[in-house]
Amino acid sequence: MALVRSTALAGVAGLALTLAACENSQPSQAVAPQQGDVTVTAGADGVQSVVIDANDEFRFLPATVRVHVGKVRITLRNVGSTPHTLTFDTLTAQSGAAQSGAAQSGAAQPGKVAVPLTRGRAEQLVEFTVNTPGRYGFVCTIHESLNQTGTLVVSP
Repeated sequence: MALVRSTALAGVAGLALTLAACENSQPSQAVAPQQGDVTVTAGADGVQSVVIDANDEFRFLPATVRVHVGKVRITLRNVGSTPHTLTFDTLTAQSGAAQSGAAQSGAAQPGKVAVPLTRGRAEQLVEFTVNTPGRYGFVCTIHESLNQTGTLVVSP
């Protein structure tokens, strides 16, 4: 009888450990802070060009990009395996940006300046002209709840 009781207790303990392990198998949210700050200057073609990496830690690097009013080209380079987007919250054609036709047709949200879905180990770009100085937030629309965000700072 004692053998049956200890076997049953061992079985219950094993089940509890299994359930606890399953409960903790959810992917953890990103805890690393956003980082990186870069100031971009115009190239010979007059375009201010920057590459922003997106990774499997749900971060943009650099997270802050500083440019001047004028033409801007952002290349989203996905260095991980999880797909990402880069969409500006308030930067639209109506708010002082003119987007190139190719980028506009692939925009994640119509009217917003955006890099469309970029699969793992790939890159895509958007080119636009910013006419109004200010701070413009951008986000990965897939991982916004994980705080995958950044800021474009536009100076005169």
